[in-house]
Amino acid sequence: MSDLEKFCKKDVHSLIDSDVLRFVVSKDMDGSGRTIVHSMDCEHLGSNDLPCGDSVKCGKRHASDSLRSGYISKLKTGFRNLGYVSVWNPRTKEGNPADSKAVQDYLDFVKKEQGRAGVSARQAVPILREKLRRLISHMRAKRLQGNFRQLKNRRNIALYCLVFAVAKRIDDATNVVAKNVLEIPNGGGLLFNFTWGKTLCSGKNHVFGVECSCDICEVLRAVCRIGEYVQMAKEC
Repeated sequence: MSDLEKFCKKDVHSLIDSDVLRFVVSKDMDGSGRTIVHSMDCEHLGSNDLPCGDSVKCGKRHASDSLRSGYISKLKTGFRNLGYVSVWNPRTKEGNPADSKAVQDYLDFVKKEQGRAGVSARQAVPILREKLRRLISHMRAKRLQGNFRQLKNRRNIALYCLVFAVAKRIDDATNVVAKNVLEIPNGGGLLFNFTWGKTLCSGKNHVFGVECSCDICEVLRAVCRIGEYVQMAKEC
């Protein structure tokens, strides 16, 4: 939100939908993206290279999903945290300026532009068991200075092990509310109630359990790693 304020040179409470739109467009067009988009009349249309010199018509953009999740969704959440929870009303200029028709129309335009330019969504490269095991072992062996850094490291370890155990998006896992996690008796594991995520945006929930697997998963034991994080949080 601070970047938005600096860009618009306004107090956050005085921002309107057009301010948010200008900010999103500037981020999309500043060349920091990794998606190559060519104009329809460019001879290199569909290419992943950028040999043409017209930086206005062709250039590096943010993929539509990255633009949505990396900027627009975060801005929506930021304004909601400030109390602007309703959809933006252009007539009264009230509501969440990031949740406006103008911003959504631009996102739809980006999707259409990239689709017509032959841009296909890129899937993230998966981290398989052995690589994740080595990563977690390395993180657990790190000697960090300060309680906050140690706690943050334990939190990340717990999140990585959790999403590996249940094959969930890590972005969804960060939305877990502590009171919605129950401990299965006799050390049997944990029960999670997801209420928000990429596919849980309409008031639905998703309940699932994570069984304790101390005898088979070594450092990837999600229940143990979460327990270590909770214990350290209590001690800090």
